[in-house]
Amino acid sequence: MPDLVERLHGAGKRPSPGECFTYVTLPVFKEGTYEVSNLNPVNAREHFALTGHLLQEIRELPDGAQVRINVGS
Repeated sequence: MPDLVERLHGAGKRPSPGECFTYVTLPVFKEGTYEVSNLNPVNAREHFALTGHLLQEIRELPDGAQVRINVGS
């Protein structure tokens, strides 16, 4: 997605070493988009740990299923 990365860089969003882009709302959800406003640089380990966990939790849900995500401490 080179065009999207170019737009992210143009918006001043550049990951530092050890970071990657992550979604505010993952594209597996209806509200998730491939837009600059939906991506931010974050720590890569945190991205893969949290995203991986979430995708594991929803992996068997049918398309269109509604989910409620509770973020706890």
